[in-house]
Amino acid sequence: MARVHNAFVMDVPPAKAQEMFVRDIVPDLHRDGRFTVYREGPGEVRLSDEDFQREPSFGREGSGVAGGLDLEDIAFPDEFEAHVEEAAEPALGDVLHRGTDAEARTEEGHRVGPSIELLASHRLKVTFVPDGDATRVTIKGSAHADVAKGLERLGRPDHWPAIAGQPHD
Repeated sequence: MARVHNAFVMDVPPAKAQEMFVRDIVPDLHRDGRFTVYREGPGEVRLSDEDFQREPSFGREGSGVAGGLDLEDIAFPDEFEAHVEEAAEPALGDVLHRGTDAEARTEEGHRVGPSIELLASHRLKVTFVPDGDATRVTIKGSAHADVAKGLERLGRPDHWPAIAGQPHD
């Protein structure tokens, strides 16, 4: 696992920067790292490489789990700065040791925590924040080394977004 922390400025408004990232980069992240968007809202995209079809504790019909868990329910400490929604989240080791506050319950009342695959999955948080007439794009999280290396190149000359619309590595 490699940590990702990259920030760069795009000369477009935040909504356009986010649209371009989702259009140009997310398909490559899916192809190269199995990443899928699990949450997208104004100014933010969150991705994970967890295989949601294998995860039994998401509360799908027939799973016997009331409520269910998702990626928002488990720890993902931000090693660079604490965001309001993440500041209270326990570290991964603590979750493995004591579970989460958001554990689901089976119909019989037993606790069901997230699977080890979900806890160990790679996740990325991409934010799009106004920076004058431009947008500061920040990518934080973890990925396999080759994907992380590619994400660290974004924003450099001769790389995306400078070459948006052209083939990129």
